[in-house]
Amino acid sequence: MKTVTVKYCGHCNPHLQGPVILEQVKGKLPHVRFISGASEEGAGVLLVISGCPVDCAARPSGFSSVIATAGYTVDGRNVSKDTLVAEISSKLQGLLEDS
Repeated sequence: MKTVTVKYCGHCNPHLQGPVILEQVKGKLPHVRFISGASEEGAGVLLVISGCPVDCAARPSGFSSVIATAGYTVDGRNVSKDTLVAEISSKLQGLLEDS
């Protein structure tokens, strides 16, 4: 089973609710294990979920790939509210298949 480490911002000004977004992504990728950024385990892919466009979430080092969601952007590209989860899921799927 592939593993993705998840790191959240502090959600001080959320335009979206990170935990809700993650649950929706999990529903699209049931074969993937998601662990907390505070976990002792490492993973090759880091998913950073920032609740607003400021994107203040710290990025731990040591990851081969990072996907960053900041408000309604994925890796700096604007996406709609309706396609956010699909975009994150698709990017994760691609990275996990390549690893």
